[in-house]
Amino acid sequence: TSSEPWSVVFREAMAGHLSIGVQRGELERAYPPRIHVASTGDAAFQIPMAMDSSGVLPISISGVDSPATGKYLWHWKSDIASWEGLGLNGEFQVDREEDSSFVFTYSFQLENLQGSGLQSFAFSAETPPTPPPT
Repeated sequence: TSSEPWSVVFREAMAGHLSIGVQRGELERAYPPRIHVASTGDAAFQIPMAMDSSGVLPISISGVDSPATGKYLWHWKSDIASWEGLGLNGEFQVDREEDSSFVFTYSFQLENLQGSGLQSFAFSAETPPTPPPT
């Protein structure tokens, strides 16, 4: 990471230019990322990230039909070739939308990245297939 004062502002500005790839669902907003679930109620997407990132990236999943869905956000950990569940112990926020659907928001710790490049995520009730869809 750079210690120059402008580097923090530059990284934040560039974050709004994320090129998020969505395999299931629909991109509603690139930054902070907000993905609307597919008609099946799940989602799969990839976010490009740099290894020198720090802080927290809020990731929102919208269009969920129930707050008690039993679905979670999963992150592919390429270093161990396995999915890691985010929010499995209730560490997420649920908000009700005007259309009576729900939005789940997770806090992804950027310090936990095991490499730069595309980071795969999935919103589902079960551990997604291995390896993640591309």
